[in-house]
Amino acid sequence: MRKLFLILILTVFSSAAALAGELHNLTTNLINQQRRNNGCSTLRQNYRLQQAAQSHAEWMAKVGKMEHVQEHDKPRSFAHHKVCDWIHINRIIKTGYFNYEDCFYARQLNNGHGGVVAETVQGVDDMSGEIIAAGWGASNMGYSRQLQQHVVPGWMKSPGHRKEILTRNYEEMGVGYAVGPKGSFWCVTFGDPKR
Repeated sequence: MRKLFLILILTVFSSAAALAGELHNLTTNLINQQRRNNGCSTLRQNYRLQQAAQSHAEWMAKVGKMEHVQEHDKPRSFAHHKVCDWIHINRIIKTGYFNYEDCFYARQLNNGHGGVVAETVQGVDDMSGEIIAAGWGASNMGYSRQLQQHVVPGWMKSPGHRKEILTRNYEEMGVGYAVGPKGSFWCVTFGDPKR
């Protein structure tokens, strides 16, 4: 009985891993197809960008809402800003894709109370990007079909998402996908490794 349970658990995990790999590849292919159709170079998958995207997709599935900003982890201090998951660049830095010092610097406050805040380095907004989406879960429509018929076409109809997908200086991307009680959630992060 114990052996059967272990085999069942391993089968479920290997099926989930296969689905995740399939969705990562399909998402990459669909985004690269849009880039080629619009005269942009194709993107390579990057493990660190995938880690950042996956952690955010899992967070959205856990809380059941589609948001770029994790308000619960808003920086409370300069030191906390270096390790928080507040916005996509923080999540990407945590994976080691970028160094914190290449993206932010400390600025002393002159408000009579002291303190230090994190300021972005000029050009940091061109270094990375993120797009997200929410779906309906497998019971209503297969994940691959959602991606092909709704998610990627929806991104291309949205000016902000379209801009991220077609940003010419991006060379790499990572895809995250997770399912929670309120549906499925996608996150794609983009990066320019030369920055």
